[in-house]
Amino acid sequence: NFHTFYYFYYLNHPERYEKHIAEYHAEFLKDDLATCEKYDVDILFQPSMLDVYSNLTNKITLSGLLVDRFIKKRAWNPNLANGYGDIISLYLLMNLKIFNIVSPDVSVIGEKDVYELTSYLKSLIDDLNYSIKLIIAPTIRDSNGVALSSRNAALNKEELINVSSVYKTLQEVSTWSEYPSIQRVKMYINERIEASDGTVNYIDICCAETLEELKTIDRKAVILVSTQFGNVIELYDNIIIEPKHLGYAR
Repeated sequence: NFHTFYYFYYLNHPERYEKHIAEYHAEFLKDDLATCEKYDVDILFQPSMLDVYSNLTNKITLSGLLVDRFIKKRAWNPNLANGYGDIISLYLLMNLKIFNIVSPDVSVIGEKDVYELTSYLKSLIDDLNYSIKLIIAPTIRDSNGVALSSRNAALNKEELINVSSVYKTLQEVSTWSEYPSIQRVKMYINERIEASDGTVNYIDICCAETLEELKTIDRKAVILVSTQFGNVIELYDNIIIEPKHLGYAR
């Protein structure tokens, strides 16, 4: 028999955790429960970060190319960069702990916010010999291309229209048969987002398999974008691209 198991956990800095988890219960828990009922989920598991990590000062800290890169990219905002090593380690280790508790055959995780970390989690599953099939699910989007996420839900109507420019631009770039230099691709994306009253935190173009930053787009790649619109300071999106011809003139 096949059973569907839905788990949710909220990670944040310990001093802000209780406030934010209370906000989740007030705003989103009812919707999540309705979704579980709609799709016949058998079990809803909602562990507390503080229950799983009763002593947050005594834990494993992970490092490596993807984690270090993820932290480095947040250096544009010191308030976000500080403490992100702990949050990233908690994200990865919480998943591994839940795998140990639940022993799933298949785990489905969305790709939108944490493409880099989901890829790192996949590597950990392989390295630790977990017999789990990890499925990275595509982002669910509104008709205008905006991802259906709690962060985007905080935007007003005008901001949502502006945010839609991000994915539209990424989609357009993904249709190119040839790509110019990495710098020119980034400049094009940046200009389109700024024209829609957005601010770009960073744009990365990486190998889709290893997530190493590319110097030229000569293989299957992923464009990773972090932007600001309105009061929401970190909105992520990404798209897979693949050159149809190995040329760099456009």
